[in-house]
Amino acid sequence: MNSRIFLLFFAVLLIFSNSTGFDLYSHSITYYFNNEPLGTFYNFFDLFVLPRYFLLSYIYEFISKLGMPLGYIIILLNLYPLNYIIKQIQSTKINNKISLMSIIFLFASYILIFFYSGLSLALLWAIAYFLTRKKIFIIGALFHPIGIIIFLIVSLVINNIKPLIYVISIFLCFVMIESNFIGFFVSGQLDNANIDLSNLDLLILYSDKIITKLSEIKFLVYLLIIYFIFKKIPFSFKIKYIIVVSSMIVFSIFITLYMSNKSTLLYYLYIDNNVDNYSIYATWFDFGEKDLIEDYGKLYSSRYEMNPDAE
Repeated sequence: MNSRIFLLFFAVLLIFSNSTGFDLYSHSITYYFNNEPLGTFYNFFDLFVLPRYFLLSYIYEFISKLGMPLGYIIILLNLYPLNYIIKQIQSTKINNKISLMSIIFLFASYILIFFYSGLSLALLWAIAYFLTRKKIFIIGALFHPIGIIIFLIVSLVINNIKPLIYVISIFLCFVMIESNFIGFFVSGQLDNANIDLSNLDLLILYSDKIITKLSEIKFLVYLLIIYFIFKKIPFSFKIKYIIVVSSMIVFSIFITLYMSNKSTLLYYLYIDNNVDNYSIYATWFDFGEKDLIEDYGKLYSSRYEMNPDAE
């Protein structure tokens, strides 16, 4: 089997190893009730509304309206950039060996996939954009408010900021039209906005939240610094690609085993042998019309329900 298929498969295994307390299930539950305004909505001076995760919120809501559990779109949103990251790394092989920097980018990608969030997804797409220069990945800037800052840094580093400006402009035009004329999405309706960005106190509060996300920005900055150090300083250390693939597989299996007694999808499928957790069911098995009649509070609290055998 192609090594890229192996790597993608074990990336999916990492997603399945997310416990219900992780952001993956938080997102799925928040957008499960796709006709109710749940979460954070930013009123931009009464011109339009920006949902908490920008474009990602619209994607979540649209997929939920189609009757598809969000777990599958989350897999696709992770595997699409990872596939190109792996292809780019493979293309740099010399005598079946790759550089240490390529290994760092690949390992960082797996870490981001396991700790899935809107911001980690934006970082993953930023890595794909930096390595491949494919403009499609600029869309990742719209998966989280901090994503724009991340892609601004990448765009400045590669000296090409115009595509980012175009993407942001098109998105804002879409949001204005959606908020003021269409109203298809709950995430884009002015009446549902609960944070007014023209309110200085709320703006300061939001700024404090941004500070808590600086670690993700530092993560990208450190990667770029390491990249340029290795690019400028002669450093011929390379590792056989098969060793890297094997290491990623071992890493994925280790994480899966470590999480084996937690509230994960794999636990419910293969250990508990039945799916009785609301958040698991909503994320992976509730196709078509919504089957759960529980309210949001009960559904959300199910994320923290541990099994009797779990520690």
